[in-house]
Amino acid sequence: MYNPWLSELVRTLFLVLAGWLVGTLLGNGHFGITVGIITALARLYYRIFIFYQWFTRNRLDNSPQDSGIMENLFHRGLYLQNRFDNQKKSMERIIRRFQESARAMPDAVIVLNQRNETLWINKAARKLMGLKRKKDLHQIISNLIRHPEFTRYLAHNDFKYPIELPSPINKRTRLQAQIIPYGRDSRLLIVRDITQIHNLEKMRRDLIANASHELRTPLTVITGYLEALHDMTENETKEIISTMLKQAQRMESIINDTLLLARLESLQNHKEHGRKPVIMDKLIAMICEDAKTVSGGRHHFKIDIDPYINLSGNESELHSALANLVQNAVHHTPAGSNIHITWAAKKGKAEFTVEDNGEGIAAEHLCRLTERFYRMDTGRSREQGGTGLGLTIVEQIIKHHDGQLHIESQVGQGTRFICEFPPHLILNQTAPQLKAVG
Repeated sequence: MYNPWLSELVRTLFLVLAGWLVGTLLGNGHFGITVGIITALARLYYRIFIFYQWFTRNRLDNSPQDSGIMENLFHRGLYLQNRFDNQKKSMERIIRRFQESARAMPDAVIVLNQRNETLWINKAARKLMGLKRKKDLHQIISNLIRHPEFTRYLAHNDFKYPIELPSPINKRTRLQAQIIPYGRDSRLLIVRDITQIHNLEKMRRDLIANASHELRTPLTVITGYLEALHDMTENETKEIISTMLKQAQRMESIINDTLLLARLESLQNHKEHGRKPVIMDKLIAMICEDAKTVSGGRHHFKIDIDPYINLSGNESELHSALANLVQNAVHHTPAGSNIHITWAAKKGKAEFTVEDNGEGIAAEHLCRLTERFYRMDTGRSREQGGTGLGLTIVEQIIKHHDGQLHIESQVGQGTRFICEFPPHLILNQTAPQLKAVG
């Protein structure tokens, strides 16, 4: 088997030996060995120089003729050059296919680097957002899309969910934008036109709100007369009127919840308005006291509240959402159950948790609990006066505060509702004022 290192060693020893023989014939063997070593070094230096000149070219063409270890290096250089060429061609094909696919998409596609500078934009991006291929390349995307919601979206660096914003060139056009990180330092910004969906959703909300509002007036009149008849009646008719009054009041609750939900949905694009500092320990303490009153001593409460964590938000909305979760724990767990309420900071976020050790919820119901009018047990829910909109409203309020609602449960082991609030809404209490963090 050919060994280039051994071949190189033999050549070097041959030059040294030849120098020694010549030096011996001339009467100075040591001088001959020195000359042989210098000749071997000079030959190796010259070959290294030739290799350097060849290797530093833009293209590595056919290698110079050589032998030994240098021949091996020339061949290795050519192999690496060929492999690089093949990889480059393959990458160019992939990039061309990506660009062709992105150009054909109706959605805007913008490639960003880690500094959020534009590296490539497709035709739809120019149409939907008014971007220009040459002028807007290598520009920071927040300078091209000047909208507070998009600026916050970039700053928070949390791209799990898309955001909605108006088009920079047409305020009537609604866009949905989402950043998708990929590779080591690259990001893909996908923007789509959702104007039609947005308008249809607005029509739906307006229809529900208007219908509910129109139903509220006659229902109020009916409820008022039923209450008067109930107070005036002394015979068996009283039970019938009582049932009618109960159903009318339940319908009124459904209408009120529907109107509240419609209002929350309409405020989704203006959720930053109306936010004020909320003293959370006082709010949660008040909610817990109301829950204990409703429980009447049938449940065991454990309450852990961090008094130094507060929020910037809408106090009435937060009260409605958190009270709904606590009241649910009271209504849907049997007597003797434990209810644990926690308000604390975890991993930079604020969390409100309601945990019980009741019957629990089957896995197939968990993903549908926040759907409108969804009920696991229709008869039981109606007996307790539920409208089927409670958790839907809770989820909308949490979203209105840029947060998320998580539900964890196992049958026979209880249920846990977790409300997460983002860092930019958290306030630290420093007497005598609140100081914003983030």
